[in-house]
Order: sequence, then C-alpha cells, then structure tokens
Amino acid sequence: MKLKSYIFRWVTLVTLLPATTLGLFSTYYVQNIYHQDAIEDILSSLENISTAITRSLQADQSLILKLPKSQAMQHFLPVLEEARLNEQHIDYDSKLYILSAFLRKYQSVITLFDTFRILDIRGNTLLKIRSGRESIIRYEGFEHYSIMDKEIVQSEQVKLLTELPDNHVSFIEFPQTRDEMGQENNIVIPDAVVPLNYNGQRVGYLTVAIQGGNIDQVLKLAIRLYDGQLLIAELDEENTMRNGQILYNDNTLLRFAELKSTVEN
Repeated sequence: MKLKSYIFRWVTLVTLLPATTLGLFSTYYVQNIYHQDAIEDILSSLENISTAITRSLQADQSLILKLPKSQAMQHFLPVLEEARLNEQHIDYDSKLYILSAFLRKYQSVITLFDTFRILDIRGNTLLKIRSGRESIIRYEGFEHYSIMDKEIVQSEQVKLLTELPDNHVSFIEFPQTRDEMGQENNIVIPDAVVPLNYNGQRVGYLTVAIQGGNIDQVLKLAIRLYDGQLLIAELDEENTMRNGQILYNDNTLLRFAELKSTVEN
C-alpha cells in the first residue's frame, strides 16, 4: 500500500511537471506577446500624435510665410530700409498705422497667433501687436524712432538673426519675449521668425508667437491607450535652457496655449 502510494505520488509529480512547466512557459509567452503588442500600439499612437502636431505647425508656418507678401507689409519695407540706414522714413507714422491696422484685423480673424513683432535689422521692435492690440508703450533708444520693447543689445542675438535663412520660418527665443514672460519661466513654443527683404537686401524680421491652441486640440482628441497619460518634453542637449522642458502634461494640466512652462528636474 505504501509502495503503491509512493509510486502514484511520484508518477503524478513526473506527469504534472511538464504540464506545469509548459503552462508557465505559455503564460510567460502570452504575457510577452501582450506587452510587445502594447508597446507597439503605444509607439504607433505616439507616432500618430507626432505627425498630427507636425502638420499643425506646418499649417501655422504656411500662414506666417504669407504675411510678408501682404500689401501692408510690402508697403512697410521701405520704412525698414530707411531704419537700416539709421534714418526715419518720411511716411513712417502712416505706414506704421496701416501695418498695425492690418495685423490687428488679421489677429481678430485668425486667432492662432498671440503676438506679432516687426523688428529692424538690429533687432529693435518697431511694432508689437498682442491679442489684437498695438502696444502703447514706447521706448526711446539710439535710433531716430521709438521702439515698443526695451532695447536689448546682444551681439550674439543679432548674429543669430543674420544667419537665418530667407523664405523660411525659424524658431528662436527672443530676449524681448523672455523679458516679457519673466526670466523664471520657459517659453513653450519659441518665436517663429521670417527675415524681411527689400530690393535684395535684408531689412528686418517678422516674429510671431504661436498661440498653441491648435496643438492642444490635437492632443485633447488623441487617444490615451491603456489609460495612459500624455507628457511631452523637449530634448535639446545643445540648449541647456530648453533641454528637459515640459511642454504638455496631463497630470498638471499644462498646455501649449499657456505659452509658459517649467523645466523637469
């Protein structure tokens, strides 16, 4: 009896072991497949989100590139040419008013952009339109005309501007914007910049602060797989000021439209 019992227990153990091993292996394999599928789903979803953001920014850039071709902007270019020569155009005030009215009207119709700036060749702000209103602040600088931001003389900034390609939207941070936003904050989307040329000569720059609401709408509609939450950070090892900057965060409700963000420590 004891022998039979012993043999039964041993045979049962030997018989069950391969099944148990196979069961454990199958479970591990299925979990691996599930995790791999989940990773692929998430990566595919993130790729779709990235593509949607890119398309939104490309649409913004297309609109920005059309602004220098507008009649009001073209009529203002001689003013920038005179400013390049340290002179004030005879019709400075009237042409500035016409351009200001155009940009204010433009902003009332197309609400994608927060701030327009027209800079002279040295980076001084001749005109600033924010939220559909012209800046009422005037500063006296070294030029023959008043400017609408504090004069911030930074040779490296001027050099950076001169290196920007024509007929292209570049993104850089302006000292004027950082001064306006506060040194303790980081700008979510850097200023979009387009060089302005007159008779083959660079005479100034158009800068645009993108409002970011379109991107927020894209992200709002994006599917969060597996009850996940979305966080977008900037990786830029060449720019320590922006590297690690959080641009969008479901947890803290940080959005692109807020214009400011924080740096993840």
